[in-house]
Amino acid sequence: MVTCQGAEPLTERASSRRRAPVSTSEQLRRPAAPGGYRGVLANSEYVGLLVSRVISLVGDQLARVALTVLVFARTGSPLLTAATYAVTFLPAALGGPLLGGLADRLPRRRLLVAADLLRAALFAAMAVPGLPLAVLLALVLLATTVEAPWAAARAPLMREVLVDDDGYQLGTGLDEALNDSGQVLGFATAGVLLAALSTGAALLLDAASFGLSAVAVRLLVQHHPAADPDTDWAAAGRPKRGRSTRLARALHDARLGLRAATAPGCRRPLLLTWAGISCSIAPEALAAPWGHSLGAGPVGVGLLFAAGPAGSIVGFLLVGRVSAGRGRRLLLPLALLALLPLVACLAGPPLPVALLLVGLSGVGASYSLLARVAFVRGVAGPYRGRAFAIAAAGVTSGQGLGVAAAGGVAAVTSPAVAVGAVGTLGLVLVGLALLASGPAGPAVTTPALGPEEIGDAAGHSYPDTSPASATAPVPAAASWATPDGGR
Repeated sequence: MVTCQGAEPLTERASSRRRAPVSTSEQLRRPAAPGGYRGVLANSEYVGLLVSRVISLVGDQLARVALTVLVFARTGSPLLTAATYAVTFLPAALGGPLLGGLADRLPRRRLLVAADLLRAALFAAMAVPGLPLAVLLALVLLATTVEAPWAAARAPLMREVLVDDDGYQLGTGLDEALNDSGQVLGFATAGVLLAALSTGAALLLDAASFGLSAVAVRLLVQHHPAADPDTDWAAAGRPKRGRSTRLARALHDARLGLRAATAPGCRRPLLLTWAGISCSIAPEALAAPWGHSLGAGPVGVGLLFAAGPAGSIVGFLLVGRVSAGRGRRLLLPLALLALLPLVACLAGPPLPVALLLVGLSGVGASYSLLARVAFVRGVAGPYRGRAFAIAAAGVTSGQGLGVAAAGGVAAVTSPAVAVGAVGTLGLVLVGLALLASGPAGPAVTTPALGPEEIGDAAGHSYPDTSPASATAPVPAAASWATPDGGR
C-alpha cells in the first residue's frame, strides 16, 4: 500500500539542456520562508506561478466580457449570450476529472506552458473577423477545456514549490486574494477597454496574456519531474495508444482521482468546501435583482456584487498568516461564518446591513483556503492532480446548482429571502458533510490510494510500482489532525 507522505521521493532526471529537477528531499532541506508574505514572495518559483495567474486571469475576464458582447451583437439573443458565458465554466465540471491525470503523468511546468500556449492560439483564432458563431463557440469550449488540466497541475505544483504547510497556506492565501482582485479588476477593465477597442482586439489581448503567462512560468519555475509517470498503466501491460485506450485511461484517472479525493483524510475538507461554497455564492447570483428590490441604483448593485469578493480578499490575507495547526481549528467556525450572515437576510435588511452581511460571508468563505491546505496534505503527490480535478469539478457543479437554487427561490419569493434560504440550506449541507466525513480524531497518517487498491475503469488492478511506494518513514509533518474538521 502506498503511504501518504509529506515528501514523496521523486526520481531525478537531469538533462544537459535543462536544469536538474528539484527533488522533494532538496526542498525539505530548505528553511521555511521567513517573514510571512515577504518570505513567500522571495521564492522565485512561487512568483512565477503568481504572476502568470494574475496576467492570464485579467485577460480571461476581458475575453469573457468580449465574447458575450460579440455574441449579443450578432444574435440579439440574451439566451445565447448567457449560454456563451456558461460555456466558459462548463468544462471544469466535465473535463476536469477526465483530464486531471495529465497533471500527474506529465511534468507540471511543461503542462502549464503547453496549456497557456494552446489557449493563446485558440483565443487568437477567435479574433478572426466574421467567424461563424458555431466555430466561435467550439473554440471557446476547447480553450476552457484546456483550463481543466492547467488548474489541476498548478495547485499541486504550488505545494511542491512552497515546501511546507505554513508556506503553502501563506502562498495560497495571497494567490486567492489576488485571484479575487484580478476578477474585479478584469471585469472593470473590460468595460473600459471594450469602449475603446473592438472585441477582436480584446481577444487578441487575452491571447497575448496567455503568451506572457507561459513565458513567466518557463523562466521562473524550475523543472519538476512527473509525479506519477504512468507506472501503473505500463506495469499492467496496457497499450499506450489508440482512441479506446485514451478513453479507458481518462476513466481510470477519474476513478483514481475520486477515490483519492474522498479518502478518509481528505473527505471532511472536501465535503465542507462543496457544501459551503456552493451556497455562499447566492448573493453574487442575485445581486442585480436584490439591489433593484432595495431601490438601489447601479452603484448599489455594484456594491452588492463587490461585497462578497472584498470580504474574501480580507479573509484570505488574514487566514493565510495563521499557522497550519490553528487553521485546522478555524476551518469549521469560518465555514459557519460564510453561511450564518446569509441566513440573517431572511429578515429583509436594508442595503447597508445587507452589504455588511455579505461582506462577513465573504470573510468566512476564506475557509476554502484552510480546507485546501488540509486536502493537499491528505493526498500523496502522485495523485494530487487528479484529486484536485475532482475537487474543482465539485465546486464548479455545486456553485451552478447554488445559483439555480437561489434563482428558483427568488422567482417565487424575493431575492433577500432566497439568499437566506440558500444560506440555511448551506448550514444543513455542512452538518451532513460533518456526519458523512466521520468523527475527527487525533493526528493521523492518511493512507494514499495505490493503484493496486483502485484498478482502472474496467475493474482491473495493478501492482504498486509508483514512485511514492518507497518505504521511507513518514515524517511527522505528513500527519495532520482535524480537531474541528479541517481541510
